[in-house]
Amino acid sequence: VVFTPHRDEAGVLFKAMSVFAVRDINLSKIESRPHKPGVLGAGAGPAAGASGGAEARRASAANGTAVVPAASFEYTFYVDLLVGVEEER
Repeated sequence: VVFTPHRDEAGVLFKAMSVFAVRDINLSKIESRPHKPGVLGAGAGPAAGASGGAEARRASAANGTAVVPAASFEYTFYVDLLVGVEEER
């Protein structure tokens, strides 16, 4: 299974992996690979990711909180599963 989360927020990988856990599907390997936004084509990442990050930085600057720079890359995750083809889940 290969996927790129559409949001950069805490817990996004946990939420994606919980789909397998609730179905008792074992994972044998998880890899992550960074890439520049949009490099993998349409739908590979959030189209509004940069503007959303800019809005958050402006809001935090306006209220005096710490500003964390937005990442200039996204991650694609590669997951290997241990499940039989004939198993119903």
